[in-house]
Amino acid sequence: MKPTTILIIMGFVGITILSINTLDVFSADKKNLVTGFNDKNSAESFFVTITDGNGDLSFNTVSRIGIVRSGNPQFLLESVPSHDNKEFLKFVSKSLNNISTNTSFFDVTIEILAKDGTTIETLMYKKCIIDEYFAYTNDSKGTYSLLNRDSSKSEIRDVTKFDCIRLDIKV
Repeated sequence: MKPTTILIIMGFVGITILSINTLDVFSADKKNLVTGFNDKNSAESFFVTITDGNGDLSFNTVSRIGIVRSGNPQFLLESVPSHDNKEFLKFVSKSLNNISTNTSFFDVTIEILAKDGTTIETLMYKKCIIDEYFAYTNDSKGTYSLLNRDSSKSEIRDVTKFDCIRLDIKV
């Protein structure tokens, strides 16, 4: 029997389960099977770029990405609202206000970065629209804090849902 890693990604709308055969992934370097993952090579942050007809909007204030599967590629970006992501919030507002007449799609590139700043993988979503945005208070004791603070305190978060035509993954 081959060792297998199961990764479960839970979002607000659905659950995606990915199964990776670790013997196939590490066949070129079996040393990693014995020693495990190197912490400095593991994912630590996201860098998001939205490209539309007006140029690029880039930010790294996203704390969580959720993948939703129901036909077209859909995903959620979750963060703690802050002054750092005001330009993104303006883009969301403009997109939502024009959703019924909007025929202008945009692309979203999400780079998953290691602790040393190198790119582990890039998710390239094509021809996207924003179809939902909401803010909420997370006061669940069983949920981790995005701000890495005392879990007994509530935390305000926002979620933006994207609906796209295509997803390409670059490794």
